[in-house]
Amino acid sequence: MPSRPKRRVLVQLAPLSALVVVVLLGAAQAAQAAAPTLVSVACPSASECVAVGEAGRELAFDPATHHTLGSATLAGGHDLASVACPSVSQCTAVDGFSGSDYAGGDETTFNPLAPGSPSLVTISPGSVRQGTRLLGVACPSVGVCVADQEGGPPGGRALSFDPSSPGTPADTPIGLRGIQSMACASTVQCTFVDYYDRTEVMIDPTTGAKLSAAGIDAVGYLSGVACPAIGECVAVDTAGHEVTFNPMSPGTHPLVKVDHAPCRPVNRYSCELTSVTCPSATQCTAVDIGGRAVTFDPASPGTPIVDMVAERTILRGVACPSVSECVAVGGTVGAVVFDPDSTVAPHRRRVALGRAE
Repeated sequence: MPSRPKRRVLVQLAPLSALVVVVLLGAAQAAQAAAPTLVSVACPSASECVAVGEAGRELAFDPATHHTLGSATLAGGHDLASVACPSVSQCTAVDGFSGSDYAGGDETTFNPLAPGSPSLVTISPGSVRQGTRLLGVACPSVGVCVADQEGGPPGGRALSFDPSSPGTPADTPIGLRGIQSMACASTVQCTFVDYYDRTEVMIDPTTGAKLSAAGIDAVGYLSGVACPAIGECVAVDTAGHEVTFNPMSPGTHPLVKVDHAPCRPVNRYSCELTSVTCPSATQCTAVDIGGRAVTFDPASPGTPIVDMVAERTILRGVACPSVSECVAVGGTVGAVVFDPDSTVAPHRRRVALGRAE
């Protein structure tokens, strides 16, 4: 009997704009399944995306050609929770989990095209018991980054620093119990959403001034936020809703169900939205832990485009370098590149850790 081939390529024929390519790695598939999970992705240009995840893994690649641009292990192998890239040659990642004691609070700034061995700098002022984990980072400019520290007993904090010389960051207490996500529309405006309190808080990271605070969700827990403009933010929750609001004057805005398609039973929360990004003020894409991407116009979100981009995969992060191209990460798929605005099964391609398939 001939031996089973180690690699199979399955191609589903469809119109060229809807080509689906899935690469199965045969004997290498088991190793891929054990590979560290990517949890966050940023795309500083249409030809460069950078993803980070467990065990310090970093992967830079071109989403259009699927070619790997760089790959490294950063932060001494600590689990990385989030990444932001204000330019094609500068990214900053924060570690949310650095060991069995769950102490974190570090940042590392690197060139994704030549990461080398960048330094790991502790920027969190808290103790382990108070909650030092950094769960998110945004860099509205190459000289300003803002990280969010998880709540804990004293409440969450915003840490603003210069990534080229972090020193002692400006520390702004926010008071929320469980900051889950953040976005900075400018260097003077960052918006945070709280998982437990279902609240948004906007601050000026340069002065520490709290500019707004309001409850924006009474149904699910807030899990992600994106701010495509100074006067527009979009948050998503664990019940499949989106809420669009002006962070300068939050007021009361309706929750709209956007993730309502049948879910495969990953677990009972398989339709939970985990992350959202908005490449324009009129288009946002969120991903869920059932492997789907949901694209909608925040001004009229009632008719979203829903697509299964990574079946049976818990997607953790999403970034869209353009309105016609997005990248989702999570599970063991590495990264999935797809067209978010397609009404048919979009072009999508898995990018394995350390190389493009």
